[in-house]
Amino acid sequence: MADSGYYYRQYCSYKSQAEGYEKNIKALKNIKDRLESDFEDEQRNVNKELRDLESDLKEAVHHDSKFYNIASKCETYNEKGTSADAQLSSAVGALEDEISDLNKKKEDAEKNRDTSYKNYESAKQAEKEAREKALKEAMDALLKMGSS
Repeated sequence: MADSGYYYRQYCSYKSQAEGYEKNIKALKNIKDRLESDFEDEQRNVNKELRDLESDLKEAVHHDSKFYNIASKCETYNEKGTSADAQLSSAVGALEDEISDLNKKKEDAEKNRDTSYKNYESAKQAEKEAREKALKEAMDALLKMGSS
């Protein structure tokens, strides 16, 4: 069995890996959320402006049916949602895949961290028992020498 220091170094290494993965996951989630929410905000603002424009145009020319029909087509120019943009949707999908991959790596690092810590505790206990045994044997040897 390796010494407790070896397992403790492994534990620290896996702990650091898991923390690094968590940091990267948070950063990617932030990017993904910003992509989705910022574009949704912009889309909502553009569509509101189009509805306001359509309403104003209809109000201004309510007596001209030809112009009224043209104004009614403003709705066809509404911005689509973020999922309608193929490249943006692809980027969001790639971010989700990377987040999923990092979550798996983080879980593996956490399992390895926990196993290393258990091994560290076991090795530490074995080392303690070995020291106690060696001390007892040394004491017994001294007692034998003193009684002879």
